[in-house]
Amino acid sequence: MKQPYPSRILLVLLALLALYVPVAADLVPATYPEPIPVALPALNWELPPGATLDGDTLVAEIPADRPKAVVMAVATLDFSPFPQHRIRLSVHARGEGVGVPPVSYKGLKFMAKIEEESGVMHWPGVPHREGDWEADLELFCETSGMDVKSAKLVLGIQECPGRVTFDLSTLRMEDCGLTFPPVNGDYKVSYPESVRNAPRGRGVMLSTHLDGITEEDFATLEDWGANLVRYQIAKDWKKVGGWERNEDYDTYLDGALDILEQRILPWAGAHGQRVVLDLHATPGARNAKEENRMFYEKRYAEHFVRVWERIARRFKGDRRLYGYDLVNEPLQRGPAPYTCFDLQKAAAEAIRAVDPDATIIVAANGYGKPEGFKTLSPLAMDNVLYQTHSYMPAEYTHQGVFDGRREGFERYPNPEKGWDKETIRRSLAPALEFSRRHNARIFIGEFSAITWAPGAEEYLHDSIEIFEEYGWDWCYHAFREWDGWSVEKRWTGTRNGYDVFEPDPDTARRRVLLEGFRKP
Repeated sequence: MKQPYPSRILLVLLALLALYVPVAADLVPATYPEPIPVALPALNWELPPGATLDGDTLVAEIPADRPKAVVMAVATLDFSPFPQHRIRLSVHARGEGVGVPPVSYKGLKFMAKIEEESGVMHWPGVPHREGDWEADLELFCETSGMDVKSAKLVLGIQECPGRVTFDLSTLRMEDCGLTFPPVNGDYKVSYPESVRNAPRGRGVMLSTHLDGITEEDFATLEDWGANLVRYQIAKDWKKVGGWERNEDYDTYLDGALDILEQRILPWAGAHGQRVVLDLHATPGARNAKEENRMFYEKRYAEHFVRVWERIARRFKGDRRLYGYDLVNEPLQRGPAPYTCFDLQKAAAEAIRAVDPDATIIVAANGYGKPEGFKTLSPLAMDNVLYQTHSYMPAEYTHQGVFDGRREGFERYPNPEKGWDKETIRRSLAPALEFSRRHNARIFIGEFSAITWAPGAEEYLHDSIEIFEEYGWDWCYHAFREWDGWSVEKRWTGTRNGYDVFEPDPDTARRRVLLEGFRKP
């Protein structure tokens, strides 16, 4: 029997080897421009009691008998020449006998106070230092995605005994350039006929937190008129330092995908819904700044791409899937080696190498807020939806969610605060502008208002009307997850420190949601 030529054997071996080379092997760390020094004008410092300025020496001091005092010197900065940039500020300082503040965000102040035109505030600053110390302090200010109205520099100490001396001769400002440089600026997205002519997607979030998901849930959604569910693979999605081992992540992921394949997809298919596969939790979870660790650590970045390649192989061609939702509410605050854009691009390419017809859903940076569209670039790829979440004004939609407050609720609409339908519309403007510029379809992956918020049904009504006006697909947050978001429960108060919810089959919020599902 004639043997193959050695060169033919080599070609076969190379071809086989290529099948096992990880897709993520081509990940290349991003590069950023060198910082450019910026000449600071003479600053006009506003000095409170307890602060002194002698030449270039600024001293802020709180005596031990006045621990609640606030001593913060303030000067105005001009960030207008640096839209969408990262600004580095640094100064040499010395602390003497600095105590411990009552909360972590008080104490030492080398901080910027940035106000956007919308009134949103940002306070980037350095961590507190206690005792006796001498150090070069470094502060980064991101203007990416902002319409900056004003910026102030704050030096001093807050509600913490001690003395801090700042050497203003060492105060430096540097322009670090665009954190998110634009890519594919003229790209226009096109969509296959199956996507262009598909019914408007109107549905709900569905969580893997609950093991009690049943087919009856999907039958209920069918009766309501919903045709979409966003299935969130969500365990520890925001946990700092979670998923240290990729092997542990895979164990959880495989279980969630088994549920998807064996239960969610069959039930959804039987009851007229399509499924968004939402990778709510990413490899490595989050760091202390709530950023996705995969943007900064190669092992998690590579694994993220491999995960999506594996998912695509498992579900290739399953048209019960509406789309692959690459990452939920991504957050990259500053320069990172594996950027929010680059990693979603790599994952999308890995999916398309397996399933060329798959619909892909890309999220805006900055927790998926509409502001993230100001610095979002489209992929040079068709059949891609672009996702945002709509919770504005968050002061209304999330009141009491994080601080435990259960009184003094604000209602919607609210003329005194300027909260009305136009407030929602203005918040979504960056996504609308992106959509028009790039012919991109927008997917509202989440929107809601907490159950006890007065006027929540009016907020939902106005939100849905805007989504429908723009032709956007949308999912309500959330269906039979936490009762605080449920349209089938009403909050009746607290008992022994716990919220009490009672079933209500006809809440005003439910009626509004069903009206939205049943639009022609």
